[in-house]
Amino acid sequence: MIRLSYADEAKAFNHWVGPCMANSQFNPEKLQVVYRLDSGSELPEAEFPHLAGYGGARPVRIGNQTYRQLQLDIYGELMNAIYLANKYGDAIPNQGCSMR
Repeated sequence: MIRLSYADEAKAFNHWVGPCMANSQFNPEKLQVVYRLDSGSELPEAEFPHLAGYGGARPVRIGNQTYRQLQLDIYGELMNAIYLANKYGDAIPNQGCSMR
């Protein structure tokens, strides 16, 4: 977003990512593939059989169980976002960071 001149959106994204990491209840030491819009970490799936989706598709589901998957590419995506924020936008503080 920052490379496309959406600095405000990039800043908002960086402010959203921090609570995602802090609120991770599935495994606080691993990044998830998806998070809720409120930065929550659990996205349990539920079906609504009484509803019809696009074109009448059924069943309608909310939630997404992929939050439990381990996908290592998410670490690179986060590091790239942090790098770009530090280079072109607001620097991200290293609160709570430690070398293990």
